[in-house]
Amino acid sequence: MTGRKPKKTGLALTELELEVMNYIWDSGETTVREVCDLINEKKALAYTTVATMFKSLENKKYLISKKNGNVLVFIPDISRAKFQDWYCGNRLSQIFTSPQSLVSQFIEDTNLSKKEIAKVKKALENLEF
Repeated sequence: MTGRKPKKTGLALTELELEVMNYIWDSGETTVREVCDLINEKKALAYTTVATMFKSLENKKYLISKKNGNVLVFIPDISRAKFQDWYCGNRLSQIFTSPQSLVSQFIEDTNLSKKEIAKVKKALENLEF
């Protein structure tokens, strides 16, 4: 796993692709059949649909495939943590004009107690730049 982040913001994941990636991140290395079986415990999806998701994720550089005998095995090419960092940063920067507006909105919407606000202040003061 390279630990890199997606190169383009246009490579965001669809809901189904994200579901597939979560199974792959959980397993570390898997096949289309294994993920298809896991998904089908919750909802019915054709093997070909899941295989198409894998191909899409590989084309978007989220997955790397390798042959293991007669089976194609897939591994993540980006960690879940790197994806989350990229995704959250990308979405938040589209919505909020500044970090201050993000924090202000969060504090207003969550009705934090004075004690919780003090903890947030302390956490901000402890940040190293």
